[in-house]
Amino acid sequence: MKTKLLFFLLFLISTINAQINNVSIVGEAVAGGWPDADPSTSDVNQMITTDGENWFLNGLGVTTAIAGGGLKFRANETWEINWGSTSFPNGISELLSSNIPTQAGIYDVTFNSTSGVFSFVTSGTYP
Repeated sequence: MKTKLLFFLLFLISTINAQINNVSIVGEAVAGGWPDADPSTSDVNQMITTDGENWFLNGLGVTTAIAGGGLKFRANETWEINWGSTSFPNGISELLSSNIPTQAGIYDVTFNSTSGVFSFVTSGTYP
């Protein structure tokens, strides 16, 4: 039974990852805020990838550290696939989890859509 469950979970994870066309950073702490799922508008903070798994965005301005606010990673400009965490500036995000708390600054961000590992590295101070 455990083996069947493990194979099912691996299949589910690989299916979700195979459907990811883009990843964005959204939330109260960044430009663009919390967008809806309107396909006619693009998320502001689009990440870049070369392999469909490892994503990066340099120079992200994080403007605020609102309690209960924060940010998330989301895929395909919809809310069906999104990742959150309770840790900052790095950690392992989980699907459909809490908003990521923030500190104001300018960051180079990396995110792995398979493992959920993310990192915000300070690259400047927010004016």
